[in-house]
Amino acid sequence: MMAILYPALKMLRNYVRARYFFKPAPLWLDFRVTNKCNHHCAYCSIPSHTADEMTTGEVKTVIDKTKHIANWVLITGGECLLRRDIGEIVDYIKTTTDMQVTVNTNMFLLQETFEKIRGADFLFFSIDGREETHDAYRCKGSYSKVIEGLEFLKHSRSTMRGLLSLTVLHKGTQKSDLEHVLQLSDQYSFGANFQLIRHYSASGRSQEIDSHNAYGLDLLDYLLEQKSRGRFITNTTKNLKILKDIACDINIIPCYSGRLFCYITSEGKVALCFSRPDHDRYLNLRDKRVTFEMALQRLTEIRPERQRCPGCTCTTPIELATFSFFDFQMISETLRTFGWGTQPK
Repeated sequence: MMAILYPALKMLRNYVRARYFFKPAPLWLDFRVTNKCNHHCAYCSIPSHTADEMTTGEVKTVIDKTKHIANWVLITGGECLLRRDIGEIVDYIKTTTDMQVTVNTNMFLLQETFEKIRGADFLFFSIDGREETHDAYRCKGSYSKVIEGLEFLKHSRSTMRGLLSLTVLHKGTQKSDLEHVLQLSDQYSFGANFQLIRHYSASGRSQEIDSHNAYGLDLLDYLLEQKSRGRFITNTTKNLKILKDIACDINIIPCYSGRLFCYITSEGKVALCFSRPDHDRYLNLRDKRVTFEMALQRLTEIRPERQRCPGCTCTTPIELATFSFFDFQMISETLRTFGWGTQPK
């Protein structure tokens, strides 16, 4: 009972602090443990970033400094499975904190590293549509690696839950791309999460991908219909509905970067979000003098500069901002998705 009750109370505490007292209390940490990657995706500039990446000990220090506040942590990159100590990192989080751990991977190294990350709660991986679309944006053969990974997980007897993500990148995206991901979700019993990009100017590669208003509202209507039919879509209903309005105006929801979520860079800086990883005033948790509270307070000083930021590119920031409306149905859906209730069949 306490395994469920304590995280739920911790989440409620953080929500109240952020929503009503305007205090930074991130529910979600997006933790980039490396910039290195074995892909070169058309919409991602992370592998081109140079950084003095943290050692295993420094990563553990960051975890120790953040564990009393955050509920969830996403371990990402780059390709986080390229780190030889990825298993040690996952195990440390699971044995010393109450945070739920999601590992984000492109699946290329899954079978070789699976035993290292078996203890994670979720595995998050992307499919950009059908095979030809996916390979075009990533690299030839990458789609087949995802399918191999799905088959491997199916027979692994792992308790790890999977989240398939589809990133809508271009105006040519069809319902068939969405349905393809939903069929994979049905087949392998993994949740389907749709990253409906509005802007990607903050990625540093906006000249390569023009994704302004990249998705049609009919796609959102289709997802809402499929969710109402019981398909395991992890975007909440309220989130999908509000995305239709965000397509016209990104500023209809408040920005909760630094308050309900934050981003930790591979060199240890606590940043507002994935879309804004660089700022000369961010504090670094590698510094023994810097606490997580100090770094979050610095974000509250920086955040007003970003109120009209067009960089919301993925679901998590928008979901958490929508979460601020305290909609009971949305909270219920979120708890079921993250394991605090009955998972949809």
